[in-house]
Amino acid sequence: MKKMMFMAIVALAFVACNNQSKEKKADEKTAEATTLTVDQFFEKGEALLGKEITIKGTIDHVCANGGKKMFIQGSTPENRLRINVGNDISSFDVAFEGSTMQVTGTADMLKMDSVYLANWEQELIEGSHEKGSGTGDGTGNDEGQEEEGHEHDNSSLGQQADMGEHIPGLEKVKNYQEEIATNGKGYIPIYSVTAKEVKELK
Repeated sequence: MKKMMFMAIVALAFVACNNQSKEKKADEKTAEATTLTVDQFFEKGEALLGKEITIKGTIDHVCANGGKKMFIQGSTPENRLRINVGNDISSFDVAFEGSTMQVTGTADMLKMDSVYLANWEQELIEGSHEKGSGTGDGTGNDEGQEEEGHEHDNSSLGQQADMGEHIPGLEKVKNYQEEIATNGKGYIPIYSVTAKEVKELK
């Protein structure tokens, strides 16, 4: 009798472990299936806003000035996604550049319209008047803050819209104004993901 009870307990334990193993594999498959590429992210666009997602792709740039943002490139220049540090991440390592990374976080969007651009342009002009040429003058230059070979727009609205191109601020505003005038939307969506977890894929 004792032997039969022992065998029954062993069998139940085996079944429980087997079920847990199957559930774990199912969870892993589900996670893999819901991991988006950058291009898939841009196909869904605004439908993902406010949702926690997992996305993977190659990091083409990490901002060395603080490491607070990095960028994942899709198959076209337009499909470039900004990744911001989250509460649990202090900064991104510049060594991430060129690596394939998996990022889990919350999708967000800056809706950049003509009003936003007008305010941005005004901020750059006022910054130029306040600081004079050479520092914060709308050209993107900021002494002591530049990455080698790049220029920065350190205006507050410029930082919110920064996509890592390092183009002078007033030039970016003009380019965006021209794009809005022809894209039929009346605005440009600047997508980003605030990272909760970042993992390098081998």
